[in-house]
Amino acid sequence: MNACAAKARAYLHRTLGFPETEIGEILRVGRAALSRAMDDLERALDGDAPVSLSDAAHAVKGVLRNLGLEEEAGLARQVEERADAGSPTGAREAVCALRRRLAPFLERGTPPGENPGHGPGLGPGLGMDSAAIKA
Repeated sequence: MNACAAKARAYLHRTLGFPETEIGEILRVGRAALSRAMDDLERALDGDAPVSLSDAAHAVKGVLRNLGLEEEAGLARQVEERADAGSPTGAREAVCALRRRLAPFLERGTPPGENPGHGPGLGPGLGMDSAAIKA
């Protein structure tokens, strides 16, 4: 298990009180939401997204905070702040640092046959929302 997964698992269990039997599904849905949010962030960085770089970074920050990944959320906050300050070079560097930090967590991916965001009892749109609660 990588560091991000371990931190998220501990946060979900100890802080939010989820039973161990539910945490795997929460992490799967969280990874899917984070992967989509990171893709949106990178598209925004390249100027090819329907949302601003700041908004995309805000969404990533929210997903990370919902998973208890506060240090990583801090990197997303740096992207958001640099985008708001009009510093695309600084934002690009922060996105690269965030991608490196999250790579082991995101590489785990979705097991074959599972549809990201649609686990047992979850219909379309009922996964972890990228517009996060704690953002």
